[in-house]
Amino acid sequence: MAMQVLKSTIIHSPILISIDYSSDCPVYLAVDSSVHGVGWILLQDCADGSCCPACFGSIAWNEREAHYS
Repeated sequence: MAMQVLKSTIIHSPILISIDYSSDCPVYLAVDSSVHGVGWILLQDCADGSCCPACFGSIAWNEREAHYS
């Protein structure tokens, strides 16, 4: 229950932006993984020079996937 509240709070945070597809500002996808899972984040450069997150997620590996090299 607490994890769902935390996820909902982060997802609905006003800091997340919508990707502006009409902008010339670049969009970045960052991915990181470990033996436990993978996490990713989609970001876009903003007009004010900052790089703002648009969305993010993670996936836990199952036992078989955790053994992939």
